[in-house]
Amino acid sequence: MPRHTISRAGLVATAAFLTALAACDTGSRHDGPASASTPPSPGSVNVLKTPPSGTGSIPAAISPGGSPSAATPSTGPTSPPGPTPGSAGTATAPGAGAASAPGAGAPPATAAAPSPAAPPSGPQLFGTIPHDPETGFDGSLYFVGERLVPGSIISVAVNGIPTKVLPATFVSSELLSTYVYLTVPATYTFTALAPDGSASTPIDVVVPDGGAAALFGLEDPEIQLVFPPSLDTSFAGTVWLIGDHFMPGSAVTVSVAGVPVLVEPLVFVNDRTVGWVTATPFAGDVTIQVTNPTLRSSGELTLTVGPATPPVGASGPTPQVTGPSSVASPFLGAVHLIGAGIVPGAVAELRPRGGGAAVATSPLVWLSTSEAHWMLVYPQPGAFEMRVVNPGGAASPWRPFEVR
Repeated sequence: MPRHTISRAGLVATAAFLTALAACDTGSRHDGPASASTPPSPGSVNVLKTPPSGTGSIPAAISPGGSPSAATPSTGPTSPPGPTPGSAGTATAPGAGAASAPGAGAPPATAAAPSPAAPPSGPQLFGTIPHDPETGFDGSLYFVGERLVPGSIISVAVNGIPTKVLPATFVSSELLSTYVYLTVPATYTFTALAPDGSASTPIDVVVPDGGAAALFGLEDPEIQLVFPPSLDTSFAGTVWLIGDHFMPGSAVTVSVAGVPVLVEPLVFVNDRTVGWVTATPFAGDVTIQVTNPTLRSSGELTLTVGPATPPVGASGPTPQVTGPSSVASPFLGAVHLIGAGIVPGAVAELRPRGGGAAVATSPLVWLSTSEAHWMLVYPQPGAFEMRVVNPGGAASPWRPFEVR
């Protein structure tokens, strides 16, 4: 049988391989967890522990509740768990001396408790209303966020290329709007810029091609739903028509049995929303149709006006309201309230949760008997209750409201 011989070069290569294998066993592989035995050298970067730029926090899956830097790395090689063979109650790390067992000498070193991640302090953007505009979208695009401030502007990038800066209309610390006319299918990146130079988190909106008909206003307008969803004989104010392909200058044709046909102008918000300012004092069916300046019309929609639903007492209708249960501090602007039985001159009252005297009373911006805006100017953080009181004294039940 032939005899196999190992050359001197083969022995050297084998020794090098075993040395590299031993290094892998100590956790020094680049694609595994960083070794706890050797602290990083000055100027080195540990990519597994570096938080993403601009986020100010580390995902909870990596370091729940705080930064990984809170744990103190050891100063010597890491020993395997358990006692060293041949010892009784002590584990000796090579070159690091003997470590006493718990309860026999100095207590073992412990890692520092993780500190909670600090919340973002600048403006934030979360999304848009509508969330899915197409080319041909014309009108106000709303941006939902937190810590937005008056005087903000909107920076726009198209497919990653900075394009323009748009003025923004401040609605509240959680809502901005700006006028846009989208003509190019692309990914639009919007960033809110505060007067002090701070920038919000950017948001991406993918705008698909809506077709040439939508771009040039050749689509028929479409009414998809109406707010408030039900009308009664006590209603007065703005009825919002929500759909698609509305244009500035649109009008509504109103047909009621026994009454001459009315044509009334609409309040244009964007190509998805228009407002119809009206009153519905008579019960029965009301048929509406929207016509654009291009003379293209929507299908007819019939609304049923019922009897008054809010309880009516000696002091007038009792308001019924709902709306956001909390806002983020600092907050400035309008809180949107919806319901029924809200009359002009109504006010909102705020008191500590659990009872007590009202700490703030502010008039509502009346939009209709079903809708109003409650204006807040930097309320103090805390747990409160709020209600709406009509001029006659009728009041809605107290409901929880928190300033976070």
